[in-house]
Amino acid sequence: MFFLSEDIRLMNNQPERILVLDDEEAILRMIKKFLDNYGYEVYTKNDAEEALGFLKFQNVDLIIVDLKMPGMSGLEFINSLREIKYPAEILVVSGHGTVEIAVEAIKYGAFDFIEKPVNFEKLIVTIKNALKKGQLEERIEFLETRVKNYFEFDSIIGVSDSFIKTKKLAEQIAKTDVNILISGESGTGKEVFARSIHNASDRGDGPFVAINCGAIPENLLEAELFGHEKGAFSGAINKRIGHFENADNGTIFLDEVSELPVSLQVKILRAVQEKEIMRVGSSKAINIDCRIISATNRVLETEVAEGKFREDLYYRLNVIELKIPPLRDRIDDIPLLAKHFLRKHANNDVVFENDFLEAFNFYEWPGNVRELENIIQRAIALLTGNNITKDLLPDKFKSLNKENHSYNTDTSDFDSVDFKKAQEKINNEFERDFICKAMKRNHGNVMKSADEMGLTRQTLHRTMKKYGISSKDFK
Repeated sequence: MFFLSEDIRLMNNQPERILVLDDEEAILRMIKKFLDNYGYEVYTKNDAEEALGFLKFQNVDLIIVDLKMPGMSGLEFINSLREIKYPAEILVVSGHGTVEIAVEAIKYGAFDFIEKPVNFEKLIVTIKNALKKGQLEERIEFLETRVKNYFEFDSIIGVSDSFIKTKKLAEQIAKTDVNILISGESGTGKEVFARSIHNASDRGDGPFVAINCGAIPENLLEAELFGHEKGAFSGAINKRIGHFENADNGTIFLDEVSELPVSLQVKILRAVQEKEIMRVGSSKAINIDCRIISATNRVLETEVAEGKFREDLYYRLNVIELKIPPLRDRIDDIPLLAKHFLRKHANNDVVFENDFLEAFNFYEWPGNVRELENIIQRAIALLTGNNITKDLLPDKFKSLNKENHSYNTDTSDFDSVDFKKAQEKINNEFERDFICKAMKRNHGNVMKSADEMGLTRQTLHRTMKKYGISSKDFK
């Protein structure tokens, strides 16, 4: 970026810099004398080639250029500036008979034009408007850079040891181009990490395409990923570009990658290995260049062992695994995250009472960070004053304390059972009970319950079938 930011310019009291380019020395002297009175730093040149050489080593904020000059014309000069993407505003001075050329110059990127003889009142107004536009664009670029940097790793909040370790690994591998598998429970922030890695990578200026593999029906997933040709199947009225093509020169994020059907996994493998895909209904291979970041809330090694996930694809996707710890293992981060979500969703006058945050210490957070944000949003929605108290928490928090912090179960049946079986029994009972309570709250609505729990509809259906739970029982 050539310019200093507007803030730094004002802080250092630097005058705006203007270059005037005209082959008539008298006009150069007249414009320079006029602009000096307004405190601008003015440079003058009478040759376009010389001006281009000057601009290689000097930054200016505005260029005033005459269109009709010997040698390189003003229009050619403007085109040269456009080719090197010089970030100054351009004001064109046109004599009689060159208005059409001046309009053409605006198409090339000039801000406006002034006709000769120069009306100096109009000139100063146009100059000020052009400089304001440049400053606005400069500020926008500055803010965009700050936003991009924020979404690199500044947006990832956490001070616990396990989380800092994960974040450091993410920062280390971001600049590489290897495929990454992000594992962790639902709601831990896998997509936040994926976006941060993309923004911090050399592909950061390219597209980031996120797709939830569990949210798209299996019969449509291939067309979504790879696109399709017109007439490839019933309803394919037009050609469609798929997510892999849209992610070219960027990153594709395959969330819930464990939900990919085995029949489609081999085609994903080809995209990973050969860097090419084929649209549905086509036999022509299309080259693609995108980094693949995958995410799962399951143990993919177990899925491989059970034949639900291809081993060769697993190793292609899992060049480096990034494990995100659950929120219950990041107790120190909960107050920080809570205050972050408070600032995000409420005005600065709203504050937490101590009893509100203290209740969080005795909760297991099955929905992780996503659930925490929902709790904060709920409290803000119910708030009548400025203080968020424990009374604004859901009922499940109000009876929590140190004594019942751990999951209660009767262990009297486990005297003759080994540890792993006892643990499995407790986990199954907890999982079944958790699902039943969610279904009861949502009156048997599977989609709503799955969304609340941070699961895909397919995953919840499969788990309900495992425990013999029917949605009809809760309607």
